Amino acid sequence: MEKETLLKVENLSVRYATRAGDVSAVDDVSFDLARGEVLGVAGESGCGKTTLALSLLRLLPQSGRILRGRVLLDGTDLLPLSEEAMLPFRWRRIAIIFQDAMNSLHPVYRVGDQVCEVLHSRDASLSRRQARARAAELFAMTGVDPAMMDGYPHEFSGGMRQRAAIAMALAGNPELVVADEPTTGLDVIVQDSILREIRSLQERLGMSLIYISHDIAVLAETSRRLAVMYAGRLAELGESVELFDHSLHPYTRALLVSFPKLHGPLRRISPLAGEPPDLLHPPSGCRFHPRCPLALEICAARVPGWKDYGGGHYAACWNPMEAA
Repeated sequence: MEKETLLKVENLSVRYATRAGDVSAVDDVSFDLARGEVLGVAGESGCGKTTLALSLLRLLPQSGRILRGRVLLDGTDLLPLSEEAMLPFRWRRIAIIFQDAMNSLHPVYRVGDQVCEVLHSRDASLSRRQARARAAELFAMTGVDPAMMDGYPHEFSGGMRQRAAIAMALAGNPELVVADEPTTGLDVIVQDSILREIRSLQERLGMSLIYISHDIAVLAETSRRLAVMYAGRLAELGESVELFDHSLHPYTRALLVSFPKLHGPLRRISPLAGEPPDLLHPPSGCRFHPRCPLALEICAARVPGWKDYGGGHYAACWNPMEAA
């Protein structure tokens, strides 16, 4: 039985205004997300992952502008809504976990009070005692000792701050959580612990999750489906297992061979040559063609279309790996 669609993103394009000109950060991106599904978004730094995340909640900085597209949450397009009309959606139905917890925790307020504030914004009828009791439950649920509720963010370790940020994101009981590289900057042991916590919470609460990371190995463990971004565009989208076993886009394959395998025969790691393009002046045609070992003449001349290869597997490539 097919799951009901919760989120549908259609032809989303975002630009940043800079002194040097407009930067094309997200260009014509489309995907959907079912209720209870986990979608991973992978790509190098600067590929547009964070801009995509911020656009979903309308949290772009002043220099950012959504040029076109639709973000449909349960059929409601969030993009044309006023700030007041966004109140029932942002942090209540859709929330975000930032890659740096200090972006979501105010440094001069006690952490527990900040979680209580989110709870009050969702339900003004809650008494102070009820809000603190619920905040204590959220702390315990995310692996933080409720006794630490009266501490300030600087008194928490990096891992504890990230767990507190997760508790804050869950305070509104959202249907969808966007996790934007939530383990960046943490050591591998703490990373593993946070990943397990997020995965456990998603399964227990049945929420939908968009997990963003530059580490495709992490996404393999957390996501049923995987979207690969390059230079603001989607390169490939499909079931995670399918993308790992039968990737079509040369960029996806390059990401996969750039990290070591823990199982199977040893193989040489092959780092991806070159650098992502300058999005002030992106290359013509396929944006990956200057770095692509399979590039054809058409790749530099025309933007590849989004092709359905069956089974929910899509790619935008003139010379996919199956033809190589």
